[in-house]
Amino acid sequence: MADLNETLRNEYVTNEALAKDFAVAIADQIQHLLDEEGLRLGVPVQTRVKSWSSIAKKLERKAMSLEHIKDLSDLVGVRLIFLFSRDVEKTCHLVSKSFKLIEQENTMGRLREDQFGYQSLHLTVQTPSAWLRIPSLKRFAGWRAEVQIRTLAQHIWADASHRLQYKNETGVPLPVLRSIYRLSALLEIADLELERVLGTREVYLQQEDDLPADEPLNVDAVRMVISRSWPIEYQMNNDDDNYASLLEELLHFDINTVAELRTLVSDGKDAAIARDQELVARCRDGKPNWYEGGADDWDRVVQTGRLYNQIGLTRHAISHRVGKEKFEDYLQEKALMQETAGDS
Repeated sequence: MADLNETLRNEYVTNEALAKDFAVAIADQIQHLLDEEGLRLGVPVQTRVKSWSSIAKKLERKAMSLEHIKDLSDLVGVRLIFLFSRDVEKTCHLVSKSFKLIEQENTMGRLREDQFGYQSLHLTVQTPSAWLRIPSLKRFAGWRAEVQIRTLAQHIWADASHRLQYKNETGVPLPVLRSIYRLSALLEIADLELERVLGTREVYLQQEDDLPADEPLNVDAVRMVISRSWPIEYQMNNDDDNYASLLEELLHFDINTVAELRTLVSDGKDAAIARDQELVARCRDGKPNWYEGGADDWDRVVQTGRLYNQIGLTRHAISHRVGKEKFEDYLQEKALMQETAGDS
């Protein structure tokens, strides 16, 4: 056994750098898949390569034998942490479909209803055959990784229990056990309530044109109104932060209700679209000094014939109503306040 471990250790040392490259490669590929599906992580992708000391302890503890170091299913680990539990299931399906699935385990299945403990989805995956056709990826042929998928609440418990060394109730002192049960329940409730928030929001977003005219503006109401008020081809690159920022600008200029926003768009629609087309024509004649977008965005403008998205058109409608100078002064003041707040 000692000779075998020494052989594995030498193989580990030889392949450690490749294992780290593999961890980065598989994390990049998974991130690309998530971006394509619009799935957002709660924190950036986490990766690690198991240390040799951890591997040696595991081999001894579990009386395992390996022929090659890369056959260890969790030599390379990738952790995906989401805010919402529904994204865990979606990502599990996505990863299983995109990689060669070796094994899947839901650690929640180890627990009775009256127990607490570590909760996470574990997928052991292997490089797909498609990687063999890509020069930069074919060197990872046959490599495996353990992909852990969990919610942020589950991760809080996993991290806290690891530091406290409380993996289950048998390891917890009785005086602490009651508090641990409360914590476990609260974290589970957090996951459930976040899902409830999403469900309630989806119901709200399904109202479509049924929003009352006097409905006070909020981020989702702004999203619904402008998505149906501007041509659909301008519905691009709209993100939640921009809707929130646009809401601040609307409220500052006393556009407070759904009816007032609809009127704003109706009054400024022709001027905003005409301005967009004027700027696109200038872009096609050559990159103007005022253009700040990157190469990919530049290609999009030239190919699609549109510079603004729906949020940009709405901002132009505000400028059209209150005056360009007044609106630009406000935006400069707002940017300065945000910069000052960021420095404090």
